[in-house]
Amino acid sequence: MRKITLILAVFISLTSQATTKDYMHVAFDSLMSLNPYLAQEKKFLDPKEEEIIYTHIDNLSKAFSGVHGENLLKGLNYAPSLKVIRTHIDETKIAFNAKQKYFARNRLRATQMLCMNCHSQMKNKASTTIISEMRAHSKKFTNDFDKAETLYLLRDYPTSVRYYKKYIDLELEKSQKIKDRANIEFLPERNILLAFKRIVHLYTKTFFKPEKALTILELYNSRKDLPETVRESLRKWKKELIVWKKDKKISSMTSVAQIEKAYLSKMNDSIESDRSDITLLVASGRILQLLNINKNNGEAPLALYWLGFSDRQLNFSYYYSMAEIYLVDCMERFPKHPVAKRCLAEYRSSIEMGYTGSSGQHIPKDLRDKIRKYEQLIGK
Repeated sequence: MRKITLILAVFISLTSQATTKDYMHVAFDSLMSLNPYLAQEKKFLDPKEEEIIYTHIDNLSKAFSGVHGENLLKGLNYAPSLKVIRTHIDETKIAFNAKQKYFARNRLRATQMLCMNCHSQMKNKASTTIISEMRAHSKKFTNDFDKAETLYLLRDYPTSVRYYKKYIDLELEKSQKIKDRANIEFLPERNILLAFKRIVHLYTKTFFKPEKALTILELYNSRKDLPETVRESLRKWKKELIVWKKDKKISSMTSVAQIEKAYLSKMNDSIESDRSDITLLVASGRILQLLNINKNNGEAPLALYWLGFSDRQLNFSYYYSMAEIYLVDCMERFPKHPVAKRCLAEYRSSIEMGYTGSSGQHIPKDLRDKIRKYEQLIGK
């Protein structure tokens, strides 16, 4: 209880004279305090940690409500408005309160990613300090996977890939010892698969270098100690990556409409199991590039829709989804654009899947009210 009281005291000390810098310090401290819980799923889900986690999320929400620095975001690559960021954090708090902890944790990771993306572009002392502290914090992790995750957030991609590969190698080595000791321990197939997914994400969405992803996958595909479920994913990715290695047309496409027509137009109608994850990753990566290059052109609503659609379909699988951020940004900025209705439909589906996986019967009233607000703003 004393720990929570001290955390609250830090926030209460911010008076009406507090500056944006003061509020951002509180936001950063809250995210740093949440980092151990975000890195370790078991710790985040522990009921004994619930009160302290909620307090940090609440402080994060309050801190962003006091931030007034919209102009700082205008010169950056894609960054949603402060209003959209506040909405995202508030909805995360609602999810945590509703015991949707997996959903809340993934959303907080997306918040963390968004913050790091912005600060990595801001060439000021405060941002440099934040990134340095995050880097120092990553060294405290004893698990290579957790180190890789933090370094990925910091956009130190070469080092993060090195740690992902190191993690995979060590876990596969353990698997041989496990067999010798009659399966006493459990091989974490889920995290091994996640490590591969992060690498695939990097060389498809972040950088369009399918040949690099292929090289890494081929190093592991023939290993006999690789779990069969992981091997199956590697085979599927390899098949799709070979196609993209030959097809570089998307790199020269200069409009979202072109990409939609060539690669995405049938996605809405296809069965989910038939959709190509690699196509979604590559296409959304190029769309994000175009959004950064042409922020104010007429294609922004369409770009935000497909970014939200792609992240929702990938469903936190390859990286932390920003689906709701893109879709809310679309609805807030372009409520009368024809694409806004598509954004609303995706947003509604995303929230429903996040809470129940089906019909949205357990969505909290606050979020149902938000959906109704967007329905009124856009028109059903």
